[in-house]
Amino acid sequence: MRYVRLAEAIRRCGLSAEVIEDLLSVELLHPRPTLDAEPVIPVEEEDDLRVARLLLDEMGVNVEGVEIILHMRRRQVQMQRELDELVSALKDELRTRLRDAALLGPRGLLPG
Repeated sequence: MRYVRLAEAIRRCGLSAEVIEDLLSVELLHPRPTLDAEPVIPVEEEDDLRVARLLLDEMGVNVEGVEIILHMRRRQVQMQRELDELVSALKDELRTRLRDAALLGPRGLLPG
């Protein structure tokens, strides 16, 4: 997993300290300490900060709304990953079955 310094992410996203405190209080950010005492967050959470700024500043959503939207967004991303893995597994299974039934050549091409 890749990380970015929290202070740098905040600066790039242009959020106020008050908003960051609100996001921390509802556990939308999960900073981790480092040896040099500068907390870091996963890169994905920096993306969440950008979305939060858009929702707060440009769409007028309150922090509670941001919390709900970000949770839904994270769940959607997780579900998409799971769906992609399922489709990949199904393709592999189909290739195996077609190859076993001699309907597919060794390079994955139809014989003929």
